[in-house]
Amino acid sequence: MALLDGEGIPVLLIEVCYSNAVNVEKRQDLSGYWWIEVDARHVLEDLDMLNIRAHGGLPRMLAAVWEERSLFENECI
Repeated sequence: MALLDGEGIPVLLIEVCYSNAVNVEKRQDLSGYWWIEVDARHVLEDLDMLNIRAHGGLPRMLAAVWEERSLFENECI
């Protein structure tokens, strides 16, 4: 999946892992983008939170997100 800006340019790519995690070759393909990998089972269990398995290309300012290993962890109102 891709989150796009107003001009259709990818801001964040989200790889949903079902059976094959991001390998070295795919990491190279994604190297020009900010990306995260999430486990499909976790997505199905909780649609309000993305548990991050792996990431790449993220700037240091987002290091806290990686350390928390989750994104969008809050209740829907």
